[in-house]
Amino acid sequence: MAEHGLHDASGLPGVVADPAARLRPKAEAVRRLYALMYVARAGAKGGKAGWRLGRVKRDAAFTRAETAFLTAAHPSQEDCRAMALRVEAALALFWALGWIATMRWPQNRVDPGNFYDLVAKADFLKFVDRSNPRALAEVLDEGDLLLRLKAHLASDAADASLDEAVVRQRLAALTWLAGEGDWDDIAA
Repeated sequence: MAEHGLHDASGLPGVVADPAARLRPKAEAVRRLYALMYVARAGAKGGKAGWRLGRVKRDAAFTRAETAFLTAAHPSQEDCRAMALRVEAALALFWALGWIATMRWPQNRVDPGNFYDLVAKADFLKFVDRSNPRALAEVLDEGDLLLRLKAHLASDAADASLDEAVVRQRLAALTWLAGEGDWDDIAA
């Protein structure tokens, strides 16, 4: 954080991993990634993801909130914006599954175009097979950084260059990946 000019957050407690903790299975993480990409696209397109992501929908694991959004006849603009932001959570899963080397500092939102193409053209089983998940410790370290950034954003010294929605979505994804709760409960 200091390298980005942010105040020291060393006073925050670190993330203490449960010794029995482990990442969710690859296939479950990929199903969640597919769902996030599908609803993000639907959110960006006013509620309809489009034909290019049809195969993605078949292999996705949607939550109650996502299913309600996708089945709504006329989703609100607020719901569309909220779902479109889930592309940031998807980016964290792309990273955790080893598809991208690094996540950029969370000051700008990701351009999802290439990510949509990647999942739209991918065979689910091959995508799972080619995923190379990061170690639990690496995921927890990134989650710790995001937790500290979230605390920083809540402080009086918050840096305007950070995008709070990006931090929140990425943190939700990594918390879900290394935890046991339902997505709707974690992302709330």
